[in-house]
Amino acid sequence: MRTIEDVQDEINEITIKIESAEKEVELSQNKIDYFDKGEFFDEDKYKELLNEETLEVAGITMNVGDVLYEIDYTAFRTSMIDYVDSIEYTEFDEYNEFQEELETAEEELEELEEELEELKEELEELENEEEDE
Repeated sequence: MRTIEDVQDEINEITIKIESAEKEVELSQNKIDYFDKGEFFDEDKYKELLNEETLEVAGITMNVGDVLYEIDYTAFRTSMIDYVDSIEYTEFDEYNEFQEELETAEEELEELEEELEELKEELEELENEEEDE
């Protein structure tokens, strides 16, 4: 049979695990809160996107992205920033991974909290039994 001390030790262990899980949830939430779409979308990707369209000048076919990049880099960067701002966060695999990480951390925290409640109930029962004796 388990003793009160055994249960108290387990409660202490779970409490430490809960503190760690809370930090993990906070870190995961921060990754989502401070997610920078521009960090995961670079000039090459944008140029490829623009290069899907071509234009013809004096019989020469050119890629739109390459032309804009070479002729007016400021316009290229400005349009890229606007484009990135218009993309939904959920279109980024990295963001979705951070979401999954957060959900997993929250589930683990919830399980630990449930386990802590069960241990507290068990401790209370053991203390009641001890008083009855």
